[in-house]
Amino acid sequence: MWIILKIDKKKFNLLKQDFKKRIGEDVTFYKPKMKISTYFKNKLVNKEVDILGDYVFCFSESFNEKKIFSSIKFSKGLKYF
Repeated sequence: MWIILKIDKKKFNLLKQDFKKRIGEDVTFYKPKMKISTYFKNKLVNKEVDILGDYVFCFSESFNEKKIFSSIKFSKGLKYF
């Protein structure tokens, strides 16, 4: 089951570690990015920008159980889901 998470971008790695610890290793995160090339002071600058901003898709089979949501509700880096 897929869920949509609103995250703190600076704490995304903490969130991934915390989810893997609480749920298991079968958690998949989808955070699409877009590569942008611009010129700044006559130099080509490449940037990667998150398309969804501070939202992330997360998939796990264990999200079908309602008990899981109460355990991940207060994870570090998670604003809400």
